[in-house]
Amino acid sequence: MAAHNGSNSISPQEKDAAHEASAAETASQIPIALQRRNLICYATSRMLLYLAAPVTYIDVMHGTLIDKLGASTTVANLPVSAFMYMTLFGVVVAWLVPYGRLLRPVVVAAFSLNAFTGAVVALSLFLPTTPNLKIGLLMVHAVVLGASGITAEICTWEILGRTMSEQRRGWTLAFAFGVGPLFAVIGSAVVQAALGGNISWLTYPNDYAACFGATAPILGTAALIASAYYVPVLSQAAQQRPAFVPYVFGGLWDFLRQRRFLLLVVGYIIVSAAWFVYTNASLNIREAIGVEPKQYVGAVQGLRFGGKMLGGFLLGFIAARWGAKAAALGTTLFTIAGILWILGVHDLPYLGAFALFGAAELMGVYFPNYCVSASKPENTKRNLSFLYLTGMLIGLTPALHGLIVDLAGFRASFLAGLVAGIVALILVLMLPYRPPRRR
Repeated sequence: MAAHNGSNSISPQEKDAAHEASAAETASQIPIALQRRNLICYATSRMLLYLAAPVTYIDVMHGTLIDKLGASTTVANLPVSAFMYMTLFGVVVAWLVPYGRLLRPVVVAAFSLNAFTGAVVALSLFLPTTPNLKIGLLMVHAVVLGASGITAEICTWEILGRTMSEQRRGWTLAFAFGVGPLFAVIGSAVVQAALGGNISWLTYPNDYAACFGATAPILGTAALIASAYYVPVLSQAAQQRPAFVPYVFGGLWDFLRQRRFLLLVVGYIIVSAAWFVYTNASLNIREAIGVEPKQYVGAVQGLRFGGKMLGGFLLGFIAARWGAKAAALGTTLFTIAGILWILGVHDLPYLGAFALFGAAELMGVYFPNYCVSASKPENTKRNLSFLYLTGMLIGLTPALHGLIVDLAGFRASFLAGLVAGIVALILVLMLPYRPPRRR
């Protein structure tokens, strides 16, 4: 009788472990050729996204153009805010797209919409439209990129989670984020040539128009590649759309009451807050090296992307060999190492910190990767959408670091970042090792 009772008394942790092991087995049973196909689709589309990043990352390009169109500084910063707050749309998408058969079409539609809006902005800049119309379309572009970006991200993560073993997903991320940043460097060089007056026949506003217009074929190609993803057919029982309010609020409670996800969310927020000493570190070049920071802008960006490339390969290998938790831990250690570097190194070697920060920036990949590994397949999109919501809170931390500098100086900001990094490290170490490593 005791044995009978024991067999029926399964703890929630044991149920989770059994479910995750089953999910991993299901992914590993997909033919290698199909897993490899998804690897190629993800890596090549990610490279194209990096190539378009100088335009599609809503910061410098939109801000400088809106400023040049005569708007105030407040208006020039609105696209960034609009982009960040569209992470809320991820929760809606997770609810709207419960059907596995829709994952691929939704990703294709998201990339296609990005390509279309980029072409519309380019056309408005080529044509003699009013400045207000141009500014309005730039705002629309930011909103669309924010909404479609989070949509493509969570749906693609679910595709990877459903179709790849833990190890192969690690190799996929190594390839995508090891090679991908190189394309961002190429894209940045092209944008610099276009906007820097190095192409004589490209004058304002046609120079900006060419940059936005170039994203249309790039993202259109990404959409075409995404159409080749393999997505397994799910049972109808696993594809029912629940009521919205219980799904969101009940789902959020279910998400945060699980220890591994609570640790993941809090750790992600804190390590991101630590990483955002990056801006102050670049401003501190004046003290550390004795020159104006603008003289090393190119070197800083080069080291950042170079570090991201090397970190992409290394962290992908770690994820494949030792699992998702180890890779998330690696990004946290890179963050701490970068802060220790700026606290202890001076003169030209000080710039080496930016390579460490570049590798650490991949926390935006490997914390979500852990979320995928620790989620039941049917909850992957929902859990990721909740994790990405932290972006609205994380976005406040650069201003907080700026305030610390104003009150107590750069070193105080760096020490605050170091403390945050150590706290995040402790939280990540407390994460359970899920799912079990599979050779």
